[in-house]
Amino acid sequence: MPTEKMATYYKYYEENPYIEEYNHSFTHGNNEYKVFYGNPHKATEDFMKNQQFLKIQFKIIRMPACNTWRFNHKKQDDSEINAVATADSLAARGFKVFGWDVEWQHHAEDGTPIQSVDEMYRRIMQQLNSGKTFTKNNIVVLLHDEMFQRGWEESDLKQLIDRLRKDKNIVFEQLRFYPQN
Repeated sequence: MPTEKMATYYKYYEENPYIEEYNHSFTHGNNEYKVFYGNPHKATEDFMKNQQFLKIQFKIIRMPACNTWRFNHKKQDDSEINAVATADSLAARGFKVFGWDVEWQHHAEDGTPIQSVDEMYRRIMQQLNSGKTFTKNNIVVLLHDEMFQRGWEESDLKQLIDRLRKDKNIVFEQLRFYPQN
């Protein structure tokens, strides 16, 4: 069961019109991803439990530790973790399974970003301009909560968003509207 602190966070997320909740599993695979995805039926049930428990409105999933996509009859599988059967099972149940095009990595010890704001900006723009995203002219950037512990006004995330917003061709949108043309 969720802690009181987590329940409070979830309530804030539900009330914030700029945030939408999507499914990332109930257990996060207990951080044993090969074991988790090794039993596709159990892994699928874990996602279904999360969907129901949190009353998630949208059938959108990002699989823990796995850059796997099932979207619009297109698919891409993570070469490091075999989650094909789980992803196929979720897609058969009508879920859109999202991976990412660029990841902003962080140090495990303290959550600080590895790449600078400038480096992330360059990587995002390079990926978009190369046409090597899952869907052309669209990009999904993976970020991790623990990376952004400082106040919003001083955060690296705010700096990156501000910089990207200066480009009139960049549009931020919630994942349920992916892809944008």
